[in-house]
Parts: sequence; structure tokens; C-alpha cells
Amino acid sequence: MESCSKDTKCTSHYLTFLFSMGLIWSKSEYELSPEMLKKVKTETGFSTRQVHRLFSRFQQLDHDNTQYLTKEDLHHIKEIILNPVGDRIVDFFFVGNIEHLTFPMFARIFAIFRPLKKHTPNSDINSRESKLKLLFSLVDSNEDGSICKEDLFELLEMMMGAKLGEEQLHLIVDRVLSEADEDQDGLISLDEFRKVTEDLDVQTELSFISFS
Repeated sequence: MESCSKDTKCTSHYLTFLFSMGLIWSKSEYELSPEMLKKVKTETGFSTRQVHRLFSRFQQLDHDNTQYLTKEDLHHIKEIILNPVGDRIVDFFFVGNIEHLTFPMFARIFAIFRPLKKHTPNSDINSRESKLKLLFSLVDSNEDGSICKEDLFELLEMMMGAKLGEEQLHLIVDRVLSEADEDQDGLISLDEFRKVTEDLDVQTELSFISFS
């Protein structure tokens, strides 16, 4: 794709690309087609009712009828506004420098929050592994693939800073690192995170968004 000299031209090229890939609708087609419904159900495991509810939510957030969402749009979701790590949750939606979120993208990410069933395969979008990776990414603020002392302190400060002092937070961080950091390199890898969270109820930890 040719480089763009103006932001408006870049946006036009980007949207043209999305149209060509079937990821966005023209304004006259801004509705949930049977084909799109089937595609999203297959990719996410949501029921027909849940997809329709999610699509309605997407349209409500799309105040300007642009047919995509931005980070600012997601900050209107009540569950995210009220969550201490809401900004990090929004960043997870836009991983990889994505600027615009179409409905299929929106649905696939929300599907990670879909409740687990017994014996859910790790290949499923809402598997325990997917949920653990989401939790890991919420702690790994600089996205370097590991959790350091600063990551832990920053997260605890956001969640408990009003209740605990700095010294207490540092004590908690040191204890977590001593328990989780098996190779004693001062970092918690994804594998170490898996081990230390073996008994964690990830469903409860990610239960702040409901699809009933």
C-alpha cells in the first residue's frame, strides 16, 4: 500500500482495505447479515441471541456511525469504566497497534470472556489458556512478555493503592515474586505464571462482563 500524505487519505485507504477483506460493511449494509451472524457464531461460540445483543452494544458504542470503534468508544462500557485496570483491558482490544475495531474483531475478543464449560479444549477461544494469557497481558504493562517487579507494583497500586501504603505494596510484590519466580531472574514468565495460577478461578477473575 502506498504511503499517505494526509491522515484522511490514510484512513480512506485503511477502510477500503477493510471493505475488500469483508471486515466492514458499507453504510447501507450496516446491519447484521445472516452470513456475518453465522461467521461470528462459528468463530466465537456465542449463541444467536448473544451475537445480536453484542451487535446492538457495538452499534450503541459507535456513536458516530463509523462502523468501527476506537479506544475512546470502549471507555463508554460501564464494566470497563468501573474496573481499576480498565485502561489495560482497552489496550488488549487494540493489541498490535490496531486503531479501529470492527464488529467481528470486537466479538472475537469479547468471546475470551465467555464462560468456560467442562473440558473446554485449549484451542477454543474462551479456553482457560486464553483467559490466563489475557490476565498475564493485563499485568505485563510494557508488553515485553514477562512480568517484572514494576509491573506488579503498578497493578497493585491501581487496585489497592487507596487501601494499602507503598511499603505494604512492595512487601506483597516481593512475596509474589519469591513464590512465582522459579528461576530467580527477577521476572515472571508466562510458564511461571501458569504454575502459580493453577488453582486460580480465571472465570471469576474475568467475570466483570456478562453475556446472559
